[in-house]
Amino acid sequence: AVLDTGINPHPDLVYPQNRIVGFFDAIHGRVGTYDDSSHGTNVAGIVAGNGYLSSRNYVGIAPKCHLVGVKVLNHHGEGYVNHFMKGIEWILENRERYGIRIANISVASVRDQLYGEQSEFVKRVDEMWDVGIIVVASAGNLGPGKQTIGAPGNSRKIITVGSSDEEFRFAG
Repeated sequence: AVLDTGINPHPDLVYPQNRIVGFFDAIHGRVGTYDDSSHGTNVAGIVAGNGYLSSRNYVGIAPKCHLVGVKVLNHHGEGYVNHFMKGIEWILENRERYGIRIANISVASVRDQLYGEQSEFVKRVDEMWDVGIIVVASAGNLGPGKQTIGAPGNSRKIITVGSSDEEFRFAG
């Protein structure tokens, strides 16, 4: 499951076989896949693109997996916790129906809206982990200072990913 701005039926995700098996819109309640920002479709491509349009030159991490798009962000890539809560609830209710085993959240709360580990938001994300869904979330874009990992990446249960623009040299 990709919790983001939605998911479009990009050729790398639907040819030769449509691997988008489910969709939920927590913002507008629309039926049918769509992405009014393209961020969610980009993330889905990184996860599961099969390289159809590039003659297999650009392939995602798991090019044979099935996808469930969960729209929790608007066309600006912004959202509210209540939309995430709806999306998470939907995933928990439909995880067996769609075989959801991994949830990707490529966003994080902003500095003035940090949600602690005991917040209902982070607890709800932890609940996905507790029922056996591997949750991968972004650390956010606020680093590299202390306490700059946004929610839900601040959970101690889930996998939080980040990057660095620093150059590292390893001795050895």
